[in-house]
Amino acid sequence: MDMVKYTIIVFVVAVFVVFLFAVMFPTSFDQIRKAAELAIKTGQLTIGGKNPRVDQIYIEDKACTNSASGPGVLGLADSSVNKVIKAYIADDNGNCNAATATAYVCDPNAGTCNQATRIWQSGMTFTNSPDGNVHCNFTVSSNFPLWFYYRWGDWKINVTVNDPSSLYNNTVQYWYYNQMSAAEYPYNPTGATIDFGALPMVGGWNDGRGGGGTTGNYIKNTGNIRVNVTWNSTDFSCTTPGTCGSDQIPITNSPDSFCVDRDTTRGGGAFSQQCMNANELIQSWYIPVAPASLKRCGSSGCATDEDGGTNAYYLLYWHIYVPNVREGTYQDNIQWTGMSCPTCGG
Repeated sequence: MDMVKYTIIVFVVAVFVVFLFAVMFPTSFDQIRKAAELAIKTGQLTIGGKNPRVDQIYIEDKACTNSASGPGVLGLADSSVNKVIKAYIADDNGNCNAATATAYVCDPNAGTCNQATRIWQSGMTFTNSPDGNVHCNFTVSSNFPLWFYYRWGDWKINVTVNDPSSLYNNTVQYWYYNQMSAAEYPYNPTGATIDFGALPMVGGWNDGRGGGGTTGNYIKNTGNIRVNVTWNSTDFSCTTPGTCGSDQIPITNSPDSFCVDRDTTRGGGAFSQQCMNANELIQSWYIPVAPASLKRCGSSGCATDEDGGTNAYYLLYWHIYVPNVREGTYQDNIQWTGMSCPTCGG
């Protein structure tokens, strides 16, 4: 009984002390109450996932490299070839199948390869995963058209990937566009014969011939490197003996008798004519910056060259001196050679 009384007295005294403390020191009591409340809060933090990675980029199933001189890729003269670009993407979070990826292709003139410097881009589509979406294969939604007029050399591909948590990464790797020395003459219309038409002047010069008369024939750079053109020819021989017998129209340069030119008038215009001997290889400089005769095209239609000029696709004319020979049809062999010119800014 005494113990009960003692417990009651202690409880009453404790309540009185707490009440008295709360009345005399209200601010301190409130801080103690808050401290007691804070002591029962639950601590929490979140650790984010890892950024995805682009482990490997491929062009036509060839593995690109992390430095220059990557795998060689071939183009097609006067046309384009569609190239498939793929990427092998890793995501330790196990959801690379839900990632979004974009491929950017940059030419040799680009320093850093990204969206701002690309010449082409495409979204990429998830194709499959070998291990539960930790690693995933992606392929471009539309294939990259590799045009004949794109410059040869070290090209780059940037593949940028974003995962569902907005974590991202990118990788830049290299491939090499092989040199393609190609040109065509006559071009448009294409043919094996340069038809000078019926020459009206015998015993004199017939200027600006070609294309069946005075229309000329086009020459075009159909490759990805500047080309230096050289020419040679044999004498014109009669092919209708019944009318012209064994007559010949000689090809000489003393005096000149057979010249190729970008102008219709012999000895005039902005470009210098080039005259040849029979069986003598001559070089022809058709643009102000020697030694390249043909620059690269600036587009698929080649309306301008790579520098905005007209030195990749243009008309050629021939100036022919015809001596006093009999009427008839005469033919000769005209040989032209296009040599790549990597040392002239090719």
